[in-house]
Amino acid sequence: MSTAGLPRPAELLQAKRAGGHSVAVVIPALDEESHVGGVVTALVPLLADGLVDELVVVDGGSSDATVERARAAGARVVQQRDVSSARGKGAALQVGVRSTTSTIVAFVDADVLEPHAGLVTGTIAPLLLAPGVRLVKADYRRPLGAAAVGGGRVTELLVRPLLALCWPELVDLGQPLAGEYAADRALLESLPFEQGYGVELGLLLDTLQLHGRSAIAQQDLGVRAHEHQPLEALGRMAAEILLVAADRLAAQGRTLPSASVLRLPQAEVVRRVLPAISAGPPPR
Repeated sequence: MSTAGLPRPAELLQAKRAGGHSVAVVIPALDEESHVGGVVTALVPLLADGLVDELVVVDGGSSDATVERARAAGARVVQQRDVSSARGKGAALQVGVRSTTSTIVAFVDADVLEPHAGLVTGTIAPLLLAPGVRLVKADYRRPLGAAAVGGGRVTELLVRPLLALCWPELVDLGQPLAGEYAADRALLESLPFEQGYGVELGLLLDTLQLHGRSAIAQQDLGVRAHEHQPLEALGRMAAEILLVAADRLAAQGRTLPSASVLRLPQAEVVRRVLPAISAGPPPR
């Protein structure tokens, strides 16, 4: 992964101190003994430099050596089962927020291959440098096997079309489900956390609803690789995410628009209303 174009840590440290901020990093993990140590090791220098104040791995009840390897690499480990009866990724993230005190919280997935400090410095940068920004999503290109692109199948097949239809102001986000993102604590403590894989979409849509598009930024982190899940697991993930979208539409008194409501043939809807399908991701 390239960190070219990201703000220098020294610049961020100056802005952090000037603003009176503190930074926590939360890494949700479940049976990630092969990767979590590398992720923590890549971020530990930020602790030594003073840019990060808390580095926490939330263990969801791993049956392997995830806890031992996270601790050995330098993270504080919080056992999700000891502090929460809820399960799932979203519940783990909420435990992480509640287990820290910093004014800014950055999230990083535990399965990233070739992790680097830019996973954190990139997402916290707009929060430190751009007034009014409350939530920052990572953007990156996702390889699939030997192909340079093609990862993020749930994003491309479900989420970006949903956003284009129902929340078009968010369609420019390249990775709305990115597990690497950051937000200020006040925002996170004001929002509900979906327990499962719908947590990222829920936080994104709720931030848009409460604070508008200008409160959401994205940061290009280059390329992000990880071990891909089988289609069966992706199907369960997609179902959870679809339910979150339906809940948010219902809360706003809306339904999924149809071609008849838009008074356009379906093919024309795809061409004109769904750029996420017809044109692919926006250029970067």
